[in-house]
Amino acid sequence: MKNFYWVAFAIFAILNVVLGKYENVKLVDNGYEGIVIAINPEIAENPNIISSLKTIWSEASEVLWKATKNRTYFKNITILVPHTWNGTYTSSGKYTYDNADVLVAKAHPGFEHEPYTLQLGECGGHGEYIHLTPEYITEDTYVKHYGPRGKVMVHEWAHLRWGIFDETPTANYPEFYYKDSTLEATRCPESTSGINVKVDASDPDGFSLDDCVIDPQTGLPPRGECLFLPFLDQDPAIHTSLMSHTFLDQVVHFCHDDESDPMNQHNKEAPNEHNRLCSQRSTWDVITSSDDFINTTSTTRSSVLTTFNVVQASMDKRFVLILDTSGSMASTSLISRQTKMQEAIISSATFIRNYAPSGSQIGIVDFDSIGVINSYLKTINNDADRDNLVGYLPVDSDARGGTCIECGVDTALELLRANSSDLAGARILVLTDGEGSWSSITERDVTDNNIVFSTIFFGVNYGNEFLANLSEHTGGGWNYATDIRGLQEIFVEFGEVQSGDTKDRSFQIQSETYQVETAGVFDSVAIDSTIGKNTLFTFTYSGNSAPYIDLFAPSAGVKYCSENHFSTGCSPALNGTVDTIYSTITFYIPMLATPGTWTFYMQTSSAYETPVVTSSVSSMASDPTVEPIRLQSGMSKTEIGDLSPLVVYARITQGFAPVLGASVVATVSSPDGTKKDFQLFDGGAAPDIRRNDGVYSRYFTGYTSTGRYSLKVKVNKGDDSIGRLNYTTFASATGSPATMIFGAVSANGTVELNEELIRGSISGEEPIADDISFERVQSPGGFAYSGPVIDNSSDFFPPNKIIDLFVEQVDVSDVMQGFRFKFTAPGDDYDMGTAMYYDIRYALNDTSSLVRNFENSSTPTGGAIPQEAGSDEEIIVFVNDIPYSNQVTKIGFAIRAFDDSHNSSDISNVALVNVFLVPPTDIPIKPNCLGKDGNADDQSVYFQPSSCKYFKCNTGILRELVCPARMEYDVGKGYCQWLSGVPACTMDSGNTTYIKQNKPACMPAEEKCPTDIMAGPLPYGYNNEGECKSANSCWDSKEGKCFCKGADLCPDIPEPKCPGGFGLKYLPHPTDCSKYYRCFGPFKSALMCYTGFVFNAEHSICSHKMLVKPPCGSFRPLFH
Repeated sequence: MKNFYWVAFAIFAILNVVLGKYENVKLVDNGYEGIVIAINPEIAENPNIISSLKTIWSEASEVLWKATKNRTYFKNITILVPHTWNGTYTSSGKYTYDNADVLVAKAHPGFEHEPYTLQLGECGGHGEYIHLTPEYITEDTYVKHYGPRGKVMVHEWAHLRWGIFDETPTANYPEFYYKDSTLEATRCPESTSGINVKVDASDPDGFSLDDCVIDPQTGLPPRGECLFLPFLDQDPAIHTSLMSHTFLDQVVHFCHDDESDPMNQHNKEAPNEHNRLCSQRSTWDVITSSDDFINTTSTTRSSVLTTFNVVQASMDKRFVLILDTSGSMASTSLISRQTKMQEAIISSATFIRNYAPSGSQIGIVDFDSIGVINSYLKTINNDADRDNLVGYLPVDSDARGGTCIECGVDTALELLRANSSDLAGARILVLTDGEGSWSSITERDVTDNNIVFSTIFFGVNYGNEFLANLSEHTGGGWNYATDIRGLQEIFVEFGEVQSGDTKDRSFQIQSETYQVETAGVFDSVAIDSTIGKNTLFTFTYSGNSAPYIDLFAPSAGVKYCSENHFSTGCSPALNGTVDTIYSTITFYIPMLATPGTWTFYMQTSSAYETPVVTSSVSSMASDPTVEPIRLQSGMSKTEIGDLSPLVVYARITQGFAPVLGASVVATVSSPDGTKKDFQLFDGGAAPDIRRNDGVYSRYFTGYTSTGRYSLKVKVNKGDDSIGRLNYTTFASATGSPATMIFGAVSANGTVELNEELIRGSISGEEPIADDISFERVQSPGGFAYSGPVIDNSSDFFPPNKIIDLFVEQVDVSDVMQGFRFKFTAPGDDYDMGTAMYYDIRYALNDTSSLVRNFENSSTPTGGAIPQEAGSDEEIIVFVNDIPYSNQVTKIGFAIRAFDDSHNSSDISNVALVNVFLVPPTDIPIKPNCLGKDGNADDQSVYFQPSSCKYFKCNTGILRELVCPARMEYDVGKGYCQWLSGVPACTMDSGNTTYIKQNKPACMPAEEKCPTDIMAGPLPYGYNNEGECKSANSCWDSKEGKCFCKGADLCPDIPEPKCPGGFGLKYLPHPTDCSKYYRCFGPFKSALMCYTGFVFNAEHSICSHKMLVKPPCGSFRPLFH
């Protein structure tokens, strides 16, 4: 069937599966086990780090239990201290720094000591790690910047484990938006109350506060100029959200979708990263949809204590190479004319000589129908040790017999046990080219002893799934190779040190294959200044005659030659060593390699041969104080059994800082050996979630057949694709950080500001941008495809989801000019090719309906023909049914793409637009009730013409002045009086501004009571100055009335006493108009009026409210 109408599905790009980082983290009986916190070797030994980590994560366990409503807690955590520490610790076994869940390391240059989580995947996907600094862990000063550490850890765990994002305005997200013509801060829930205030920090001796101002071009306050400061005392019903204002004491849960609890509902209109990437779903909805919660229910536990296991990173470098020497290894390789056995031997020799870490112990086993120990573990400290061990490798003629894989593994286990009974952390690599026998007993022996097991499938693209499963389960991973170049790339990764210490790591710079004809071949490689130590140029060749190789250094006139020839100008300082037994030529640069472009020329030495030459260039860090540029790559999964795409990613960093502007190319080798190159991008379009964060990614759907595929990622060289080093200028784009506490409003209305944060004293230093050429290459592993057969007659794959849709008014002063759409064009098959057309929809007010009911939403006029995938799209559309009843109207837009087979992408992120129907500067901003010094303003009164209402500042909050029934506030006098005494107000519905009123001139300030709340017993309060002042209240001599000095400062009113004597007497209740007392002599009884009636003190009877004077009733005489 040619056209297949594919229903688009959600893709959660959990971009760490291939690294095995989450294989150890399990949820068992409501508790997380297997979490690893690793301390970087650069961190000086400090026992306080360990004790503080235990305290922080124990507190976090309590917070997590409550936040997840009694579902999860931190049950067991391993703390991995570096090998550089001198304390007494048990060995870590297979735990490594590179695969830890939480890293304790030096500060990110942009985040400084702010905790953050590196997230690469889309909504619901796991993150890479949480980064903490020793200073944050041990110094209490950071609590005032980010809040209680236990709550911050749960905030970051939610990023890491459940793939949710921040609900506050992080990198480049709007800090404010409009709702019903009111400026609102980006937050969740919307019920979180606070003030918007402009902070002027130009005076080094203090701050100046003022109302926010509006940028006429955007309708919003200029970015970074206006702050939202929450009230420390929120409505008691509010208890969310931990992804917004984590630090507030009463915030203990995540925003949800429960309509019965509107105070804590998810704010779908907030323009934050979570709403963009999670399609306006609440954080709690994403969390409860995760695998952790599918089979987990709320329960009760007597304790949620966390147990800790402190271990030390092992310097155990035990490697066992298990080489297949069965008969099939005598067959010819796919690329060269050498046998598989020859290429396996050459690659193994190259690993031992060049890439195995110094000080490591290596053993060699081969197997056919039986397993044979070629060499027990031997320590390699120098070239002589390496050359000696290479002599124990099998030879080409050994390729014969069957394929008993478990025989080889059992023999390797025997070899390891001859050295030590503790096998944990040892690494085994099996290289095999065919299907063979296996034993579950052998498999258990590997897993029970915590051995890291890896597999190279050499030319075998199916079968032996037990090896792939075991490799993934133990964290070793598997790969697929079809030629010697692929083998050598894999061996480099196998020997990589995972201690977190980049000084001991070898970086592969280049790996290429050439067919060397008579005319020879030129190529070059860029070596940058961050590397250069122990630089190796290794060339392997096919055939019987070693080719001639000339190596040219960046320094003018410096030329090195292989030792099998000396052409004109060859420097005697360095010769390329030729090894005819293992068909290699090696140039070792003894000093630091000169940064720049190194060129090499390869020429055949025999007129009868055109050898296949593979080049491999590697180097180590040039300076222990300078972080080298590093490439880390991977894929979203290793087993694909359906028509879902593979996500390929590469992360380029120097330390923790992202490297921007690099040209990154991925190469996928198919089961038949054919290769497909495609470029990865860091543009913020799916599957890349953030623009310019140093993470480059792309979808892959080019499955040509079932079987195994290999992946290689490289930073290319070339005139227009050279790798360039440049630092991001917005640090938080590289991760999901904790919420900063810039300030808050105390209970008395006074603003408390965080001076260090506002002045930027703890924000990271801006790294200096550099511009250098560099190259890197990595083979992160393989993947297997077992889905349907795909051919050119089928179109199964839809365009990718648009996740970076941004919409704005073309002209904020003229809505008729339309709306400008900006986004990255999707492709025909995800992000490859060109889509056929776009379907654009919009919704007024209920913008979330675009997600629920896209097809029935309105369609604007205008549009465009899609460009090629990855292009920057810009489209103008028009909306003709905008309501003009409000000053600001909200419109939501969404888009999806279709290909030529009518396969549809998922609905894009919903882009919300504030449509200004009046000039933005005419929209009123609510006064913040603060003095310029940050103290509460309890004096100012404002009038709003649109409502004919007065508002007064009280404890820093603008509150409506509400008078008793049939009374109005008289601004001229400064108090409420009967309607007949107040001039009539004519509403001006179009004027919603707040007009500040002058203080009443007729009343001296000293006679003005601070409130209009009556003090004393009903109905009229204390009626003389003496009683009033003795009750610590305020006497208004002009009114002849007594008022409370504050809302919470009204005096306690005792119950009245009966006057005695004969006859009945009736007394008013001191605080409740509907009650009264009946006295018969000294005896008193409490009575209550009928519903709707109040006690009339003038006539000593219960009367209807309309017949009783204020404050108990609403009666107003016609004449007074």
